[in-house]
Amino acid sequence: MFDFEIISRKKKFHFADEQLKLYSDFYSSDIILASPLGLRIAIGTPGEKEFDYDFLSSIEMVILDQSDVFLMQNWEHMTFIFDNLNLMPSKPRSADFSRIRNWYLNGWAKYYRQNLIFSSFSTPELNALWNRKCNNMFGKYQVKDIQKEGSIVKVVNQTKQVFRRLNCDNLADLDNFRFEFFVNEILAHMNKTVQTHVMIYIPSYFDYVRLRNYFKKEEIPFCRCDEYMEPSDIGRARSFFASGRTSFMLFTERFHFFHRFKIRGIHNILFYQPPTYPQFYAELLNLMEETDATCTILFSKFDKLQMERVIGTTRANQMISAEKSTFLLV
Repeated sequence: MFDFEIISRKKKFHFADEQLKLYSDFYSSDIILASPLGLRIAIGTPGEKEFDYDFLSSIEMVILDQSDVFLMQNWEHMTFIFDNLNLMPSKPRSADFSRIRNWYLNGWAKYYRQNLIFSSFSTPELNALWNRKCNNMFGKYQVKDIQKEGSIVKVVNQTKQVFRRLNCDNLADLDNFRFEFFVNEILAHMNKTVQTHVMIYIPSYFDYVRLRNYFKKEEIPFCRCDEYMEPSDIGRARSFFASGRTSFMLFTERFHFFHRFKIRGIHNILFYQPPTYPQFYAELLNLMEETDATCTILFSKFDKLQMERVIGTTRANQMISAEKSTFLLV
């Protein structure tokens, strides 16, 4: 099975008599090309009559190409697919049981499956998938790059960059801890000093929804740019922010990934969490033209992989282990 982002639904291939037949039936196909969403739709939903995962029972090789792009979609689709790989079929169909190996019948097929994962960088989601779902009996091998400098060297203006570490030791409490820190420390300071033209960059859509609801509840004027907005609403939000009619813009990472609009009027930018793609950090900072522009980044020890890609491995380790929790870079 091959998974590619560029395929929207599904493509199935069958080799026969030196010919390649497209769109063959799942149970007579040799190769499946699919996006995570397309394969999830083909499998169906548990409990429905059309739910069928049997065609994934005999998968011998899985290749995830450009896996980092899957993070800009619903990652739950990927975990769902791996949960349904190499399971015991619910129906015998036309299987020749005399040709089935014993280790398949014993439920050991997942330990013989080859898994090839390619990504521009490492993330906690990919590491979890690699550690929990890829367990070949012959072992596994992982190659990683050491980030010596990070994308911060591509920032061309003299923006004051403040890194603030969140001293939270429990990953389960991190989301609430980050939100409370933002409300009580960051937002309170911005309101006190009357800061305007503030872009709040939010990698997680769940965090974005939480902040959006909080701004609405507290009646704080803001505009927003997310991946689900209509073009007319996006243009209106960009105009309001550039002219200063709203002081805050909530800006999602997926919006920047899919659109790459040039946002004008940024005087201050807050990274609610380090960006997944390191180049986004330099891209957004280079949009700021003010001489007194500032940038604030909230991070924790659980954001080490993202921090390495932004400021380099050595500097990230120093910031995470240092006694002080605020760091200033110019």
